[in-house]
Amino acid sequence: MVVVQNEYITENFTLGLAALVSGDFVFLPSDSRLNRVLPSPTTSKCPYLAAFTLYLRVKFYLPSLRGIRCVSWKHQLYLQLRSNVLSRQLRCDSVQLFTLAGLALQAEFGDYNEQKHGGCGDYFLLEHYLPESSITSECESPLIQELQARHRERQGLTADKAEDLFIVYCQQLAEYGTHFYSAHLVCKDLKTLKGEVWLGVNLHGVFFCTKRSASRSPTQLFVWSNIKKLEYQKHAFCLITQVKGVKFKFKMDNHKSYYVFHLASLHHKFFCKLRLEMSLKSLSDEFGVPVISKSMLDSKMFYVLKEDTKKPRRRNPRLPNSKSSLCPQTGLSCSP
Repeated sequence: MVVVQNEYITENFTLGLAALVSGDFVFLPSDSRLNRVLPSPTTSKCPYLAAFTLYLRVKFYLPSLRGIRCVSWKHQLYLQLRSNVLSRQLRCDSVQLFTLAGLALQAEFGDYNEQKHGGCGDYFLLEHYLPESSITSECESPLIQELQARHRERQGLTADKAEDLFIVYCQQLAEYGTHFYSAHLVCKDLKTLKGEVWLGVNLHGVFFCTKRSASRSPTQLFVWSNIKKLEYQKHAFCLITQVKGVKFKFKMDNHKSYYVFHLASLHHKFFCKLRLEMSLKSLSDEFGVPVISKSMLDSKMFYVLKEDTKKPRRRNPRLPNSKSSLCPQTGLSCSP
């Protein structure tokens, strides 16, 4: 609430607070108690907790920008996609990388100017526009020249327009909108399917792919209509199919199964409503945080200061350690 109010992000229903757990970003339910997510002290003699950071990240990736008017929200999505591309959470080939880098340079530096930007191209750092894995010392000079050329191609675009085109281009990529989680697959019904996998959750459903595959293309995709049940255990996220009732068990560390279950349930609920052509305002009312305008906030400050700040304490539920049915109104049956 404090973050979206301070940044005045009115269309914030696609955003969420995330924590980095075992190398993956997990989204915290709104009623989460932070002491359930905080890392343990490094030693028994040290009473202080290790450093802990919460991240404001995009939780629901919309398939298009239609109807979105909030400039702050679009800029937040642009920054998130920029980060996803650089960290390889959103993968694309070299041609696509150069196209996106050219749009990002136009958005952040404006029109290419020979006097300001010409020569050796030292007005930007390669690692800010290309993943570090694609940069070697031998190819730095050709890469700089290529990115300068792509920057020149975008002459005349405003910063907002360049960011919009960056987003639209990313929306066409195969991995757009997918949250990936590291897991170990166990399937008793199909014993050949096992081992370390990437588990993906997006608007279409849930899928997994083996980590041996460099392309990260889905080994098996479960669209929402083909999923009979989602459930979680303390160290596993489980999926049961409609056809033959095959059970896929994805083992995870540090209670990630609970957060993945919650995220998958919300995705099913959100995108089912989106397919029914529910207005963005309705989605915002149900999934977002209301933001008060700065003028209204200033006018109410006098009364807020006079309010009694002592409120009854509400007991939040503990993080469940066993199977649960936290999938309200999604249409998916969840194990009690």
